[in-house]
Amino acid sequence: MLEKERLEVERWAGLGMMLEGISHQIRNPIAAIGGYTQRLVKTSTASPKGKSYLHQILHETKRLEIMIQRLEEYILIPKPTFRKEKIEEVVEAVLQTFSKEATEKGVSINLEARALEGEGDCFMDKDLIAKALFYIFENSLEAVGRLPMGKKGETVRVSLFGDGGNIGVSISDKGEGIPKKNIDRIFEPFFSTRPDRVGLGLTFAKRVVEEQGGSIRVESRLKRGTTIALIFPKDRRRMIRREEIFSEAVWKDMG
Repeated sequence: MLEKERLEVERWAGLGMMLEGISHQIRNPIAAIGGYTQRLVKTSTASPKGKSYLHQILHETKRLEIMIQRLEEYILIPKPTFRKEKIEEVVEAVLQTFSKEATEKGVSINLEARALEGEGDCFMDKDLIAKALFYIFENSLEAVGRLPMGKKGETVRVSLFGDGGNIGVSISDKGEGIPKKNIDRIFEPFFSTRPDRVGLGLTFAKRVVEEQGGSIRVESRLKRGTTIALIFPKDRRRMIRREEIFSEAVWKDMG
């Protein structure tokens, strides 16, 4: 297991070094294209159609910049630093960033914690999990926000749950849903049904969750909505180690 983890770290480190070089080479021409196009927009006497072309160039250069930024974010994910955190506090902090956008879109966010046992804490890297949740909430708000005007006022349901062994959070919306042919592809890098999106948000979320010993599950029905659940073990030790500790405790009590 340690050898596998070492090789994985080396692989991502190699990809990171390669990406840094590529990003530097790509950013320079993108900046030049964007800068000269902005000057043309300000000084050009072109027809409205010609100016629309210039604005399209600016839009695409901005999209390339965002793509490089998100790719760097994914490749250069830092090694998680684990601390004991309360899942409810992490979720509430992320939801706060969406409160204004949700209000503008006529969407209410409902947070439920009735199925959460105990203090609702586990060991996690709070910052990385918050960013993963951010991308999932962003997808849900967009899915609901694209509904026809007559169906506005929808709710994104956020449920916290947990028992003695696991703890988790599920995000449910009644948006467009995901076609069956795409359900197995949503975590693939750059996969998106929207041309204006990079398609790395869910890819990022999946990697972050799994690197912290958790799992991510998706259920979706077309025209019915989507639910994404993040599940984490409260005890990050391997099952065999937990069984050994439990057996030792039992024998000690019997003695």
